[in-house]
Amino acid sequence: MNTRTIQSNVLFLYPFRLKGMTSPLPPGLYRLIADQEQLSGLSFTTYRTLMAFLELPALGTGLLATSHVLIDLADLDACLRADRLAASNPNLLPGALPAAAVAPRQHA
Repeated sequence: MNTRTIQSNVLFLYPFRLKGMTSPLPPGLYRLIADQEQLSGLSFTTYRTLMAFLELPALGTGLLATSHVLIDLADLDACLRADRLAASNPNLLPGALPAAAVAPRQHA
């Protein structure tokens, strides 16, 4: 089984709260770390995410100590969509987003 770890960055323009967190996280650029395994038996190369972590605090805060928090990618996706919705509608307060805006997307 081939595994890999990939890193990317996610940007939040507004405070956000992931499931299981007691308080909102501030806006900023966060590092996303995902461990993936290669799926075998296919005619093409593809990977499945086994687990994903968000590095806290946000990048550029000047703090040297960091921690990695295990997250649900569907929850992260919902928070990012809500953040983008708030950014596209300046009259909408981020904390007052409609439930449909933050409902997790159904994956096939």
